[in-house]
Amino acid sequence: MRPGAGLGVSPCSCQRVRFMKTDFSTLVLNPTGSCDATWSIAACRAGAIGVLNADWVDDDQAIEEQLDRLAAATDSAFGLKIDRLSESRWDLIERFSARGLAFLILDPDGVSADVEKQNRLRAQGLQIVAEFLDGY
Repeated sequence: MRPGAGLGVSPCSCQRVRFMKTDFSTLVLNPTGSCDATWSIAACRAGAIGVLNADWVDDDQAIEEQLDRLAAATDSAFGLKIDRLSESRWDLIERFSARGLAFLILDPDGVSADVEKQNRLRAQGLQIVAEFLDGY
């Protein structure tokens, strides 16, 4: 049986940027703190949305290397989950939005940070979603 069969999800649904508005899709994230794109690559190849989980990762170069690996390994849209934003990270997000980054998961503090940049990225097609956890 193909991925998503019977669930209303086509195997290539992650290639449609509007997936959150029109389709149910599976998001696959690597474990927090590991910053390894292997799971995200496999998820995209299987028809899900691969999300590089960069929470608790301080090394911006490691994040960039894994995003580069992810963008090079798949033609599908992919995501990034990140917990701390800085000018260099905003630049990274903007650069990769042109290479397939279509989905950004931020904590509530991140969603309220630099709304002007977020609006510009949204206009380019990036979807920004807030992750709310117990305690917010």
